Parts: sequence; structure tokens; C-alpha cells
Amino acid sequence: MNTAELEISFGKEIIPVKLEFRDKKDLSITVRPDKTVVARAPKGSDISAVLVRIQRKALWISKQREYFGQVVPVAEKKRYISGETFLYSGRQYRLKVHKDDLERVRLLGRYLHVFCASVSDSSQIKNLLDKWYLEHAKTLFTARVDKCRKVSPSLKETAPILVVRHMEKRWGSYNKPNRILLNVELVKTPLSCMDYVITHELCHLLVPNHSVKFFNILRRCMPEWEKYKAKLENYAV
Repeated sequence: MNTAELEISFGKEIIPVKLEFRDKKDLSITVRPDKTVVARAPKGSDISAVLVRIQRKALWISKQREYFGQVVPVAEKKRYISGETFLYSGRQYRLKVHKDDLERVRLLGRYLHVFCASVSDSSQIKNLLDKWYLEHAKTLFTARVDKCRKVSPSLKETAPILVVRHMEKRWGSYNKPNRILLNVELVKTPLSCMDYVITHELCHLLVPNHSVKFFNILRRCMPEWEKYKAKLENYAV
């Protein structure tokens, strides 16, 4: 028998676990993005003993499944008119739309100024703001990646390829080889939240899955990562 289908419990939650027997020395547990749980145990292991060890990790497994079940909160739909508030780097800025033939966006004081041909053309105002956010996200994320890489010798050796784009359900993701995708909307959150997502994805350059090993590395690089993760969940963008 090379595989077995098991179940563990956490509170009222019943969690299916696929157990695979491999040529290895110890048990490993991985929670995948689709929330499935895969455990790999040495060949010849007693299933009952393995199940007990997996059950001991029920809290951790449940937390990782919860992490993959979360989505980026969605804010109320904007009208793109003067007086609305927009986020940048965790702060709120009030929008001011100005009629001008030279289209541009400027952040001055506590205001986000948009200059365009028609102050009533919401689609054009949105396009200008989207472009502004993307440009600033690329610059800011590049700087934060460099900063986050320096917190650990192992991360310092990584050479990530950074891609910034709009993502419907994730703040960030890791794609082989060495490619980190960040949601442009992340630029609206505080620097601590940006650094959490970036550090999380950088750790995937070392461990591509969400195993215990991965979270041990993440905790070494960012001991209070759970605090920043919880803070990030309050941001609707």
C-alpha cells in the first residue's frame, strides 16, 4: 500500500488527509493552495502512529487551510469623484479632480490630485489612478523586496523576479522559477503588511510549499508575521 485516505479533526472541522508512503526518514505535512492536506511518511510506518502525529498538527493544519481560504477584501465601489478617499501605503487621501488638458496624477499633502480633460469622466479618472498605482507599486515593491531580503542570510542569497499586477483573490503568490507575483492593490496597505507578504513569498524561494519547515523559516525572518497577517486582513481595497 503506497497511499491511504485519513481524517483528522479540529473542533467541529473534519479534515481529509492523503497519506503517501515514500523512501524518506521522517513524516512531512503539506497544506496546498486548494486546501488539500498531504502527509508523507517513511515506508513501513504504522498508520495508527502516523495518524496520531498528524492529529497533533491539527491546529497548524487548520490555520493553513484558513489562510488559503481567505480572499482579498473588496471595498465599496468607487465613483471617482472629488471628496472620495483612496488608500496609499496605509494612509487615506482625499481625491481632488481638476480639469486640465495635461493628464496626470499627483500626491500632495493629504490629497490625491487627478488632472484630466473631463472631471465627470469616471472611467478616465480610474484609468489614470490605476496607472499611477501600478507605477508606484513597482517602485515601492522593488525597494521593499531589497529590504526584506536583507533580514536573513538565506533570503539575501535569493534572486527573485518581481511581477506586479492586479490579482482577484491573492495578495501575492510564488511561481517557479524564482518569480514572485504581487497584487498591485497591496500598495494601498501599510509597509508592515507589504513586508509580510513579500517575506512570505521570498521564503517560498527556499521552500515552495507550506510545510512546517516553511513556517519555521518565515518565523525566523519575521517573528511577528501573524500580527501583520491579521492587520492585512482588515484592509479592503
